[in-house]
Amino acid sequence: MAHLRPRAIQSEIEKQLKFWPILTVFGPRQAGKSTLLRELLFDPVRLTYVNLERIQAREAARSNPERLLAQFEQEPIIIDEIKAMVDEDRRPGRFILTGSVQFSKKLGIRESFTGRAASVRMDSMTLSETSPQKNGLKEIQRYLQHGGMPDVCFLRDSEQVRRYWDEWIETTCYRDLLEISKGRLNSDIAFRVLELTATLERPTAAEMANKLRTDARRIQNHLEGLLSLFLIRKWEPVDEGVGKCMYLPFDCGLASHFGANLSRLWQVWFAHARVNAARQAGKKDYPLGFFLTPRGSFADFIDSKVVHVFNEEASVQSRLLLRLRALEKNFPAHRIVVYSATDQSAQKISDRVISVPWCEERVQGRSQFSSQFQHLAN
Repeated sequence: MAHLRPRAIQSEIEKQLKFWPILTVFGPRQAGKSTLLRELLFDPVRLTYVNLERIQAREAARSNPERLLAQFEQEPIIIDEIKAMVDEDRRPGRFILTGSVQFSKKLGIRESFTGRAASVRMDSMTLSETSPQKNGLKEIQRYLQHGGMPDVCFLRDSEQVRRYWDEWIETTCYRDLLEISKGRLNSDIAFRVLELTATLERPTAAEMANKLRTDARRIQNHLEGLLSLFLIRKWEPVDEGVGKCMYLPFDCGLASHFGANLSRLWQVWFAHARVNAARQAGKKDYPLGFFLTPRGSFADFIDSKVVHVFNEEASVQSRLLLRLRALEKNFPAHRIVVYSATDQSAQKISDRVISVPWCEERVQGRSQFSSQFQHLAN
């Protein structure tokens, strides 16, 4: 079953629990946070779990959180409202909090946990978590369409997949967003903004405002709300180019539901894979940069050493070659990796440009790219 598959972030959670009395596990709704904690990470009989979405538990926590917690002997305790008890006993690994919204968005909560808590973000499943064996082009294309949400990524009934995403979006945009914004944000606008992150060629706040014929500041407020619910990722421009921040859906399945093209699906996958690899390595995040020139030349992602370029063809064609030559000039100290729609081996394009199959994006680090460059150069 998808929801019981091992998750790579588990080792980072275990590590943080050895040092901190509180661990907060954040991530999108239904990404598998509670399942991981209750059924994979801990023996269910050796922990205490209280679901604050149940009215009785929520009212008890509001009226007297200390009394609520005092009745439990098994630790860790997965719950909220625990500041006072943590002050009295700071043993590591006592409490685990889960949430589908950043605590920093709720007044006072982030400050209350200063010096007491570590946080880990948990996303939907990566390709390697849904399919541990080495994948070919067919498996990757399936992941691009289905994404990694545990409840839906292996469903074959397209109607059930559509209904799942319809209900999930309704819950997040028409309930969760209204709750965290106290009604200040508009759910219909949030829905359209989320859709545009999947379908606009350049999904910036300004482009979305132009498309929706509304004020850019209003769109930015809705983008911040969607970010706080982990529904989208911010995509930063690098200093060498132009443009404003762009935004991506957090999961391929969500992007596919909105009709994203192949290029956008690949971008979402790349961002998802790199950010989660960084978190599994104990890093807070992986900076996502893109490159755009005034004439519209574009590179999907850039880090400190590598330019990453999407190619929907099986090989590098003449039009893409022209763009790669321009990128070599703009980034003389970078290597350039072209991800091509093929199962074939890597091919050297020039001294600093290599074309690799899409499946190479599963590599978490850069060492394999470096070895490929070295191998092809010899």
